[in-house]
Amino acid sequence: MMFCVYGPFLSRRIGLSLGIDLLAQNKIKKRCVYDCIYCEIGETPSIGYSSIDKRIKLEKEFIQYLEKRLSDVLKKEKNLDSITIGYSGEPTLIENLGEVINKIKPIRGKYCPNTPISIFTNSSTILDNKVCEALDKVDNIITKLDTADQNLFQLVNRPHRSVPHISKLIDGLKNYKKYYTNNNLYIQTMLINGKYSNTSSESLKKLASAYDLIKPDLIQMYSISRSPAMRSLVKNVYSPQLKELKNLVIEFLENEDLIEKIRIY
Repeated sequence: MMFCVYGPFLSRRIGLSLGIDLLAQNKIKKRCVYDCIYCEIGETPSIGYSSIDKRIKLEKEFIQYLEKRLSDVLKKEKNLDSITIGYSGEPTLIENLGEVINKIKPIRGKYCPNTPISIFTNSSTILDNKVCEALDKVDNIITKLDTADQNLFQLVNRPHRSVPHISKLIDGLKNYKKYYTNNNLYIQTMLINGKYSNTSSESLKKLASAYDLIKPDLIQMYSISRSPAMRSLVKNVYSPQLKELKNLVIEFLENEDLIEKIRIY
């Protein structure tokens, strides 16, 4: 439990961030419905490779510990760019996520009221209304969309068989953005070279169409910065190529308002 709050650390995409790992109380290193070939915390162990329907309820004792730990840290660290939920797996697998966020918000309000609460999600549970209601409680939802092609989705993200088709997840993100308006929806796209690259013109054209459909508040395109789970399959996309890929996506976009919302890291 001691690592449920950690940092702050400097993130290239969200600035000075204080991390909250709601899965830290679990003895499993990582619990996720994906097993992405590029994951920087390693492969998903078989015991942690989860169905989207298999939820974990955080115990009262853990939530109380989290509240105390967060209060202790925020008393000292007030100049943060984000309080960020995520890290060792998929946080929307937490059954009582909304309850936990409701506990975090007043602590944030007391010590650093202008700091946004953000959450990382791989988008796999975005069709679940209860999950959407929980996500609606934070300021920034940082969602994952590496490809709009189902075959590439299977090869790169390696989703559990319970995960819906990528087209349904894209529709789910579109509907979230349309009907839940209390926060910002960001899309993060990991671009990789290697055996299963998602940097082809065809792949980027499909991604651009998905961006047009979803209408996110920000699109973050980036590549690996640490050792990936499957090093033999994944190669980095360096800055000059990232700029080229960004320009290619811009060419494919129909919604010109999205152009200024694309960032590369």
